[in-house]
Amino acid sequence: MDTYSSATLLGVVRTLKPTQLNFWLSLCFPRVVTSTDKTIDFDTVTRSRRMAAFVAPTVAGKVQMSEGFSTKKFSPAYVKPKDIVDPNHLFKRMAGEAYGGTMSPEQRRAATIADLLGTQREMIERRWEWMAAQVVLNGSVVVAGDEYPTVTVDFGRAAGHTVALGSGSRWGESGIVPLDNIETWSETMFQASGYAPTVVVMGSSAWTAFRNSTDLSAKLDIRKGTSMLNIDIGPGSGEAVQYRGSDGAREYWTYNDFYEDASGTATRMMDPRDVVLLNPAGLDGVRCFGAILDPRAGYQALPIYSKNWIAEDPAAEYIMSQSAPLMVPGRPDASFKARVLA
Repeated sequence: MDTYSSATLLGVVRTLKPTQLNFWLSLCFPRVVTSTDKTIDFDTVTRSRRMAAFVAPTVAGKVQMSEGFSTKKFSPAYVKPKDIVDPNHLFKRMAGEAYGGTMSPEQRRAATIADLLGTQREMIERRWEWMAAQVVLNGSVVVAGDEYPTVTVDFGRAAGHTVALGSGSRWGESGIVPLDNIETWSETMFQASGYAPTVVVMGSSAWTAFRNSTDLSAKLDIRKGTSMLNIDIGPGSGEAVQYRGSDGAREYWTYNDFYEDASGTATRMMDPRDVVLLNPAGLDGVRCFGAILDPRAGYQALPIYSKNWIAEDPAAEYIMSQSAPLMVPGRPDASFKARVLA
């Protein structure tokens, strides 16, 4: 059996359906940038809020000092899920195949490879989603693995944009008005980034405290508008992300998605006690992908590169997909996270 060409496998990956729920990616990181260099470089221009000085009409204009820019370099880590094509499966009925078998071993091989590619794509996109969530929640992402040194990629979000309410000021406690907190945090975010939050995302426990402390009928328009994602995310839909309403300036959402860690334990993407304020346009998030350091890939920068090969002794066929992702916020201060419960 011949191995598939890289172009053929890439075509299969492209036709596979993407992971259904990529909330943080879709909301905050819509753009894609690729780099064939070892590092991904970003130039950041800092703009002040200076006003023009008053002068008499006969006085020469005042020369402004250049504000300059800074360049940040990031080296993306790799993800490389790999599977073996079990030859024993090629001679058995596949799931969904009629009893007695209607497919040849070669047809089952092609179907098995497509299924493995789909699983690998889901794993990689789930890692992208996790990275996107970490960047929005924390302003940084910790990259660690069994054979990868732990590295924290810090995007320089202002320290005051990550807060935890103390005893006597937490949501649900006497005299605490959650909407007052949101207004204060909105002002903090606006002063730092120039962008007021347009989206508030709450964990399940934070939403319960907010709902019990707020007259929603007077504060939020709960009529469902245009969905940001192409799935049913209205109240009661049962999805991990649900639209809860708008106060005219901000949309309110709840988020309760999970992933499985290396041990198979279900782990929350976002702590249920947290609240996130953000302006997606202000954040200006980018999905960055570094070059695939593989000669068969031609050292191209692709979101996902897949290949297969056959080992001769013992004979075995392998499928592997590679990606070098990094989710980068153009303006990290356009996000704010608060832990509102103990």
